[in-house]
Amino acid sequence: MDRLKQLIHEIHRRSLWQVLGIYLVASWAVLQVADTMASALGLPDWFPPLALALLVVGLPIVLATAFVQEGTRSREPGLEVIPETGSSASTAGSVPSAGLSPGTGSLDRPRTHTSRIRRLLTWRNAIAGGVVAFAGLGVVVTAYWVMWATGIGPVGSLVAQGVIEDGERVVLARFDDATGENLGNVVTEALRIDLLQASVIALVETSDVEPVLGRMERPVATPLTAELAREVAIREGIPAVLDGEVAAAGTGYILTATLRAAETGRSLANFRVTADGPDEIIPAIETLSSDIREKSGESLRSIRGGTSLAQVTTNSLEALQLFTEAVQAFDRADDRVRSAALLQQALEQDSTFAMAWRQLVLALQGSGEATRSREAISRAFQHRDRLQELERYLVEAQYHASITKDPAEVIAAYENALRIDPDNASALNNLSLWYRQRRGDFARAEELLRRAVDGPGRTSTAYGNLLVTLLRLGRTEEAETVLQDLEAAYPDLALLPVWRSHVAFLKGDLEAARRHLSDRAEDPSLSDRLRSGSAADLARLTYWSGRLAEGRELALRAERLAAEVSPALEWSERVFTAYDEALAGDPAWARDHLRRGLEDGTFQALGPSEQFHFRTATAFAFSGDPEGAELVITNWAETTPDEMKTRADTAAMMRAALYARAARGDTTGVREAYQTLLRDWGCDSCWRLERAWLHERLQDPELALELYERLREGWQWAWRSQIGEPLHARLRLGPLYEQVGDTARAIEAYQRMVDQWANGDERGTARVEEWRARIAALGG
Repeated sequence: MDRLKQLIHEIHRRSLWQVLGIYLVASWAVLQVADTMASALGLPDWFPPLALALLVVGLPIVLATAFVQEGTRSREPGLEVIPETGSSASTAGSVPSAGLSPGTGSLDRPRTHTSRIRRLLTWRNAIAGGVVAFAGLGVVVTAYWVMWATGIGPVGSLVAQGVIEDGERVVLARFDDATGENLGNVVTEALRIDLLQASVIALVETSDVEPVLGRMERPVATPLTAELAREVAIREGIPAVLDGEVAAAGTGYILTATLRAAETGRSLANFRVTADGPDEIIPAIETLSSDIREKSGESLRSIRGGTSLAQVTTNSLEALQLFTEAVQAFDRADDRVRSAALLQQALEQDSTFAMAWRQLVLALQGSGEATRSREAISRAFQHRDRLQELERYLVEAQYHASITKDPAEVIAAYENALRIDPDNASALNNLSLWYRQRRGDFARAEELLRRAVDGPGRTSTAYGNLLVTLLRLGRTEEAETVLQDLEAAYPDLALLPVWRSHVAFLKGDLEAARRHLSDRAEDPSLSDRLRSGSAADLARLTYWSGRLAEGRELALRAERLAAEVSPALEWSERVFTAYDEALAGDPAWARDHLRRGLEDGTFQALGPSEQFHFRTATAFAFSGDPEGAELVITNWAETTPDEMKTRADTAAMMRAALYARAARGDTTGVREAYQTLLRDWGCDSCWRLERAWLHERLQDPELALELYERLREGWQWAWRSQIGEPLHARLRLGPLYEQVGDTARAIEAYQRMVDQWANGDERGTARVEEWRARIAALGG
């Protein structure tokens, strides 16, 4: 008891109560600062507990220092302090040990040990130790912060390591329930609510998943299992999925979660927390959420595709992936053959894939496979009831564009699509074409195309159509700016040389225009179809400069390349070759070239939808062969099934019949009948070349001149394959101005052609000499 009293007395004497109180108050302040820093700076959860641990470790050190140091400052009666250095003098009342020398006996060793403790337990050392300890904590936290911010090691942040971008979307799958207590749904929804507040990741909302399930032809209430969540993520271009499981473990639970790469299913980060019982589930979810926000995983940069799959309806993910690849081949590479092949594969996976049938129509355009194209759009139309409303309008528009050819129905369907999705790229692009080509409304067409290229679904096709629209309006500088934007957006686009050729031609740089097309026509890496198109375009540019023999050889080469693709495409190229030759001034050769196709059975071997009846009949009429035109028209009437004879096709064949009559010299009633057709079509800017040609034969040179003048500038061409039309207009202006007695303008027109064909070949030079003779005869 005396010892206990003495200890309590010693504690009071050495002020240990005061030291303890001061230390506890200071520790509370330090912990408050630690909590504040952790919240404000986003420090890890272990930072405040570690600071507390350091304070707990420091408490006995501070008390020991106070005990030792305070004892050296005061002495009370009955108590003595041992000197810090050895002495031969004995303390009062003490008896020296026999046989021991002062300073070397047993009494010297306690003095030395006590002296060392006093030198160690000083306030200076205690304060320095605390500073070093908290400095070490600061170093640890700083290292953690640097590693977290830069993505170094396992503590790197999700954003820094590239697992997700800041604000990247992640699909949360429903947690599997291995407890039999329906805890999977509870954990999923609680975790969803917590993670919706996260700044690093952005969970995909349920309302965003429902349309995707609809396109997958699943009920919107379908549980989002891990496998289904992955497919949703793949379709939407979301890089990661978070799935997990709740399992029982004794009286408690284990919650596991995995962040996976959507495309491959690989685990990117794993998380595991435990709950001792039902009451601990919510805290465990909070811990799991915190771990997900902090913990990093394998980088997604190497697996992120960068774009979502097409948002179209099909229950087959493989079919959707093939469809998306086909659209990219069509839009970026202009590889319609590969696009059609991929779409066929997609349809083998899902034969009711309506949007794939619709896209196949686009891929087949220009291939000459009209029968297959009609079948494709008919199949799409047949399955339209399975589509979302937006897709259904797109299919209906394409059906009317391809089958009924009713402009009002087409435009109405695309307008309805845009009411649902104002940024829909397909509707914006295709509707612009109908306004431009069928109504001559270039302002509306430009407005739609501007929206298309500035919107989220921009395509190279929309850029190209905007380019053509501006060129047709004569705004070449603006078109060149659009071309630069197109090159920046699609640097690897296969059609870029074609667009560059467009702009170079209209800027007057014919050699640059030819070079762009020549490189493409000679590129062995391109398909025969693409090379054929480039050779045909190059032929028309060559005609433009008066090198007529070379132009014809290029056109025939285009036919040979087309033959490698399909008989229908070969016939299409043959018809255009004859048409261009007739316009460039050799109708006799054009007539013979077409006639050989009738006589050797090439034309008859094709299906009704592959014979290009209207264009073939028109080419015959323009080459001065009304009998050939009438044979083609009769063939159309007798071989084409009635269900394929749309109102638009019938009107077109009526036009061809009028051209055949005019070519024969029978013009009775032709003018009135043609005006009726033009009025019914509702397009004042349509058929200008055909109308000018017809008015020449109707002995109406003034109206023919007006139309030819509007055509003679190259920027009036509707498409690169129609460059022969402005050339024909220029060839006809001189003779027609002579006919109406306008000598000055006749001389001007002849001189324009002399300059244009100054470097022509033998045939071209012969024509130049004729024009010079006419200029001289007119006094020019």
